[in-house]
Amino acid sequence: MTAPNFIPLAEIKPGMKGECYTVFKGEKIESFPVEIVGVVEGSGAVRNFILVKFLGGSEGPCISAGMSGSPVFIENRLAGAVGYGFQNADPRYGLVTPIEDMLKLWDEPANLSREVYYFQSGGLAGFKGVVFGEENTGDLFLQARPVATPLLLSDPNPRAFRLLSSGLPGNLVPVASGSQARVKRKNGGERNFQPGSSFSVLLADGDYQVAALGTITWIEKRRFLGFGHPFLNRGIVEYGAGGAYIHDVIHSEMMAFKLGTAFPARARVTRDRGAGVAGELGTTPQMVKISTRVLDKETGREGEYSFQAIRDERILPGLALAGVLSFIDRTLDRIGPGTATVRFTVTGENLPPIERENIYYGEDIAVVAIYEIGRFLQLLAGNEFVPVKIDEITVGVEVTAERLRARLTRLDLPKKEFSPGEEFTATGVLLPFRGEEVKIPLEITIPEDFPPGEWIISAHGSSYKMTVGEEEEEAGEIPAMDAGDGLGDLEAVTSLEELVKKFLARPANSDLVMEAYPLYAPEDPGDDNGESSSGKKWTFPTGYYLLGEKQVTIKIVTEETMENKENEEETTGDSGTKSAPER
Repeated sequence: MTAPNFIPLAEIKPGMKGECYTVFKGEKIESFPVEIVGVVEGSGAVRNFILVKFLGGSEGPCISAGMSGSPVFIENRLAGAVGYGFQNADPRYGLVTPIEDMLKLWDEPANLSREVYYFQSGGLAGFKGVVFGEENTGDLFLQARPVATPLLLSDPNPRAFRLLSSGLPGNLVPVASGSQARVKRKNGGERNFQPGSSFSVLLADGDYQVAALGTITWIEKRRFLGFGHPFLNRGIVEYGAGGAYIHDVIHSEMMAFKLGTAFPARARVTRDRGAGVAGELGTTPQMVKISTRVLDKETGREGEYSFQAIRDERILPGLALAGVLSFIDRTLDRIGPGTATVRFTVTGENLPPIERENIYYGEDIAVVAIYEIGRFLQLLAGNEFVPVKIDEITVGVEVTAERLRARLTRLDLPKKEFSPGEEFTATGVLLPFRGEEVKIPLEITIPEDFPPGEWIISAHGSSYKMTVGEEEEEAGEIPAMDAGDGLGDLEAVTSLEELVKKFLARPANSDLVMEAYPLYAPEDPGDDNGESSSGKKWTFPTGYYLLGEKQVTIKIVTEETMENKENEEETTGDSGTKSAPER
């Protein structure tokens, strides 16, 4: 389209009347009158905004979540899009982002800074202008904020939403979305994008859906503009975009919001900046396929699920975990303790083969089961070596209500002194949850290069340093995700392949880990795996989620010393060594 379709900001004057277009119900675009109140000017990348008042009296329309991007026409020419409401003013007032700034989304960036904007024409009595952000300017300025955006969730599970919220802005309003199938049968499909029509920005779609609801502002040459304010403000992006059906506008004391259903992606958003979002029709983004199988061994209930998520590495871990947690909760239909066996694979560009299996125990087993997947995805996203484009994630989860947890209560050795190269059998004594003691034989060979001296033998579960920890998490709470916690040995890696290899080589939570290291540290500590004369590590499967740690001190002696010792023991008797039993 050419310039006559738009009204320049210079021609917009207070008192002018216009029409705003949006969807209040279904897919029907409706209009309502607005009045130009004034124009504010500042020094941000978007220099001007138009202050408008929705007409129609107290019962007329007001700013509502999901209205972002609703186009405002003056004299049949597009002036801009509804983008902002106010915290300290009548909800019938809002700010319109000028179309001339939104058009720049196709050509150049425009990031809205936190600036003070003064009225250059018109205005509201008692106010000097508008301020964006959190600046404290007293009562002399209207406090502008982006019109809240409904975040449609196919599963409004609050536990899953907590995993999403850390990577999303605060102006998103989580609401349950309706059924796509039901809407399609009723309406016979989607209509074409057009100014004033509702649309959805899809972060995830399929058996788990996360979509932001907004309004199309303008279409030109198979490109579209919307929102009138940033969504995630990530610049160059690749989100899905689809149509939307509005069930109704729900009124509330905080802010009215549109309740709707998002349709599958048939376009993509490519720009997300201060003036709004921009995208292309007829092309969809490359997304990550996430497949999950959940089996509840207690009930025999099994579920298979699949959805697609955007590739944004800052959001993908939260999206993936939220979807998988939703699927586990749907299948188990309970929140409580248990044990889970989790298998996951990850494939993609620049990635070596990735497959991991582990066992988890916790008072909220659904939350605990996803913990390591999240840690690994965060490691990939934060790696400093090469960009990673994940293609597919598969997750298998088998849950039992049985508490397959055990604590290491004692470590027994047959004697106190050993020579390099000697083989012996130690015993780890485990106490399962509400069970009888279990003894695990541990076949050990002292390395040939161990020098004489006193050594510490430590035995522990891998979860002692690796995962949730010994303190049981509160049921229903999401553990804090920190990819660096307990992963210090990964800091020295020099490639993504090495990073993945070391992570996957870590012992499972069901392994009993034994480590030997000198009582007094040598001058040359060797490598970070302790596989030199400075130490040694062994692992033994137990079948339990293992907690606890025990240590004993031994002495490495030469063969000559050992022979003399054995001669003495023939007359005095042999005594082994044991760790102190747990009380």
